[in-house]
Amino acid sequence: LTLPAIGWLKENHPEFTVTFLVQSYAAPIAKNCSWIDEVVVLDKSSLENTVKQLKTVNAGQIIHISPNKLLAKAAKIAGIPLRSGVRGRIYNWFYCNRLFKLSRSGSGLHESYLNLLAITRSLGMKDPEFLEFKKHIVKYAGLSSLNNTAPDKSKHIILHPFSRGSGREWPVSHFSELAKLLVESGFTPVLAGIKADLEQVKPYIHDFPSQTVWAMGEGDLDQYIHRIGQSAGLVASGTGPLHIASLINIPTIGLFPPKKDIDPARWGTLNPLGDTNVSQNTCT
Repeated sequence: LTLPAIGWLKENHPEFTVTFLVQSYAAPIAKNCSWIDEVVVLDKSSLENTVKQLKTVNAGQIIHISPNKLLAKAAKIAGIPLRSGVRGRIYNWFYCNRLFKLSRSGSGLHESYLNLLAITRSLGMKDPEFLEFKKHIVKYAGLSSLNNTAPDKSKHIILHPFSRGSGREWPVSHFSELAKLLVESGFTPVLAGIKADLEQVKPYIHDFPSQTVWAMGEGDLDQYIHRIGQSAGLVASGTGPLHIASLINIPTIGLFPPKKDIDPARWGTLNPLGDTNVSQNTCT
């Protein structure tokens, strides 16, 4: 959800060079973003290693969109001239020389837009209009090259039941009922997730129709995002694959509870093909 903010920045300031610092699990999606000039997988095994990495980047400024004490300290030691961080983190007062005000919890703003505000406020820019930002969200995400729906998979609908703690999950029994309805409508349900998810869904395997494609634990994230790009749609709670599908511009349905800060106002899909379902009764 930071990618569209980078796209906005690069379109408005093409003279900037953007290096994206990520953890290893997020690197495949970052490397597919057309707006990013360089992706660096962070080595946070020690302060010394992180400092060495940041020195090789040779950056004029670092913006801490996701606050991290080790990274903030390493950036100062590495001698990055401008270091921007949210003023609400006490350690940023010691390690950053540009502080910006940004409250995420209770703001009522979407996470992707909050990431954009972190960038613009770090650079002393005027806050962009949210609706204008949302209007071009797919273009700003820079992932259009991944949208490659193949003729033989155009009926594949990915069902991603689990969120690994990042959202409130729909019961597996609801997904099995949805899978049956999809088959009746001529679609092929694809049950996806990480390998550990397969253990959770095993008791329900026989509830799914025989036409279901089982893709849990199959391949890495790079393979998964290409599978998403070749599919006709995706259904999930507020988790990574939902946002990947949304920003690739694949039809998506997000399942969210009516609970502040994990609701669709902050974490819902923003693309024109996305939809969000909020239900007290069907979420557990």
